[in-house]
Amino acid sequence: MALAIDTTSRSGSVALSQAGRAIALLGADSAETHSSRLISEIDLLLSKTGKRIEEVDLFAACIGPGSFTGLRIGLATVKALAHSLKKAVVGVSSLEAVARAARASRCTCAMVNALRNEVYAQLFEVGCDGLPRPLGAPIVAQPSRAVESLVEEDSVLFAGDGAIIYSHLIEEVAKGKGRQIKRLAVTAQSDGDWVIAPAAPFLAGEIAALAEQKFKLGEYSEPADLRALYVRASDAEINLERRRLKQPQATSNPQDVPAKQT
Repeated sequence: MALAIDTTSRSGSVALSQAGRAIALLGADSAETHSSRLISEIDLLLSKTGKRIEEVDLFAACIGPGSFTGLRIGLATVKALAHSLKKAVVGVSSLEAVARAARASRCTCAMVNALRNEVYAQLFEVGCDGLPRPLGAPIVAQPSRAVESLVEEDSVLFAGDGAIIYSHLIEEVAKGKGRQIKRLAVTAQSDGDWVIAPAAPFLAGEIAALAEQKFKLGEYSEPADLRALYVRASDAEINLERRRLKQPQATSNPQDVPAKQT
């Protein structure tokens, strides 16, 4: 049985899965901080399913990218629980979870809102087994650059809150290049078109399922070895670098686009 936690966005969630089957999902879009509600949400999930924390075999956490503060709270909680129970942990990126939630596709562009008029983005191929296979590294970029880098792709499935927020940009680029664009009410395969997948606000269920798959593939670690995937430098790091270079803050690198690896 796997317990998964996502605290990388305001819409946090926790989930239980067993043998590849979802048992329960608890999600909330709340103004409360994750530090004030996460433990009580885990307790509520366990009590509603009649499970005990000692029955959990595997702990999983969303490792980002996303909210730095929420991310650290989630990782700290998972590390503490797994360490105390002597269980393994699996880290799943928010981009992987977004790609899996959108279902099978030969080219999925997972886009997570990074604020500051930017998105975290990464390309995946998602098989019928639901496992996202990276086609490039995760980046942070202006949404227009992330989309324009894909104009040569005949079939792209755009997924995540970043794709929803900047859907107008996706549509503008698609029309400008003569691409057909569709919006899906439910998830489906996207071969032959540019498609914007529906929102998937609560990712813990996808994280739990991916954690089980990764565990079977040997992709797990000791709690102390679990690391965050920030992609973007923190404000403190940016300010330190600015002072060191004595230069104005730089904008996103125009080369930072989620191009496919060859």
